[in-house]
Amino acid sequence: KTKQFFPIQTSLALLLCLLRKEEGGEAPVFLKRVSNVEVWQGDVARLSVTVTGSPTPKVQWFFDSMKLTPSMDCKLVFAGNDHSLIIPYAAVQDEGEYTCVASNVHGETACSAHLHVRQRTAGVPCFAREPDSVRCAPGFSAVFEYTVAGEPCPDVLWFKGSEQLSSDARCSVVHHPDGSGSLTVQQCTEEDTGLYTCRAVNKNTSGQMKNPKHCHPSRLKGLRRPESITTFVGKNAKFLCTVSGTPVIDIAWQKDGTTISPSDHHKISKVENKHVLEISSVTTSDRGVYTCKASNRFGADICQAEMAIIDKPHFIKVLQSVQSAVNKKIRLECQVDEDRKVTVGWTKDGNRIPPGKDYKIFFEDKIASLEIPLAKLKDSGHYMCTASNEAGSSSSSASVTVRGKIVLHAVYLRSSWGPHFFFCRQKISLG
Repeated sequence: KTKQFFPIQTSLALLLCLLRKEEGGEAPVFLKRVSNVEVWQGDVARLSVTVTGSPTPKVQWFFDSMKLTPSMDCKLVFAGNDHSLIIPYAAVQDEGEYTCVASNVHGETACSAHLHVRQRTAGVPCFAREPDSVRCAPGFSAVFEYTVAGEPCPDVLWFKGSEQLSSDARCSVVHHPDGSGSLTVQQCTEEDTGLYTCRAVNKNTSGQMKNPKHCHPSRLKGLRRPESITTFVGKNAKFLCTVSGTPVIDIAWQKDGTTISPSDHHKISKVENKHVLEISSVTTSDRGVYTCKASNRFGADICQAEMAIIDKPHFIKVLQSVQSAVNKKIRLECQVDEDRKVTVGWTKDGNRIPPGKDYKIFFEDKIASLEIPLAKLKDSGHYMCTASNEAGSSSSSASVTVRGKIVLHAVYLRSSWGPHFFFCRQKISLG
């Protein structure tokens, strides 16, 4: 059988895939490269870099080519362009080369440094963390915290001056097997001010922190706190704070956290140890929490008071005009937004209305009302309710119209000389 062949046409094309870098950015650049670090065993080791780039680079740390992740043994922290690797308690096995790699879509860069951990002499205690000096206010607790290292783990002794301290009603000495611990002095007084020394000892030798630490209870005392105030718009207000202490005390006044500066509206004065803030012609914007902050180089204390401002009453529901028939009950009612120290008065055609059997006057839950049990024609007129306090007054008015009843009387007239007829006579009844 004869085979048939068909012509074949072939076309070739080249596909190129190009990677285009994102425009408007830059590859990472180290502004500060990591440096070699040498620490003692048990001390904190910190390796830091500063890197910039756009978009913000991704930063990774490596130890001998092994990627590091946050754990109890190492912390990765950053603030803006600053990145750090922190080893809280450096050990011999932490010694080696550390590499920081920063990368984004535009590129990658790296820098490396060596961490050297020096071993301490066996048996000699040392402080991996020394306690800090403390400042506190009277009546509060002062806490000194530390961490010691050594083989074996040393014991710790505390001294105030030359006197050794031990746990009692006011002092608490705590020491943990891992070498951490604390000294707590409770309810500090001025007598607790002084120099405190922490000494680490074991059966072989002893160690002492380099700089003895101070406890400085704040010497602010006798603070007389200002009293809270409730006053009216347009009135003057005054806060008084009495404080004593040494050395010279600085005083600052604040309203809702904002420092108050002397002005025509705010007057700040001092007479001996009495500090005064005066506010003239208060407005509703002056309401808030006022703070007096007293401070010296030993510490600070604050006290607060609140000022409530009462504005004049405003009507949130006004009087409505009324039409009524005689002998009906009429009630006029309005409502104000403020009832603290508010008095209410009523007038009719400009004349004061006294409460009595003809008029009943009520003011309760910010609602003012006037009742006329049996309306008469003479009760028609212009009524006004006035609410007032020391800040001012507001008024609301309405008209009352009382109408009599119309009565029709039919009259029959009979005439001998003409037709008979009826007619109606109108009469207004007053009751």
